[in-house]
Amino acid sequence: MIAAGLVAPALTGPAVAACDDEASARRLAVSCAQPVAVDASRNEFSQVVAQPDGHLRFESAVVPQRARRSDGWADVDLSLSPGTAVLAFGQTRR
Repeated sequence: MIAAGLVAPALTGPAVAACDDEASARRLAVSCAQPVAVDASRNEFSQVVAQPDGHLRFESAVVPQRARRSDGWADVDLSLSPGTAVLAFGQTRR
């Protein structure tokens, strides 16, 4: 993408893995040709993602994108609405 003389890299898909630090995330992203999140940078609203070309991309949002769980981060499902309870994988009750 080119805007006002600035060149922005094409966005790749969502991160397919996460590593504890930037160096590990860069190595894994380059070796598997997929974006890799830097776990130490993650919070509810932002994260740093290592790109397959070795660059780092900062992603930020105004609404929470993930929530902390005991085993790491889980994506937030923004399609949930009041009155819908999730019973199990794929099952809902209204």
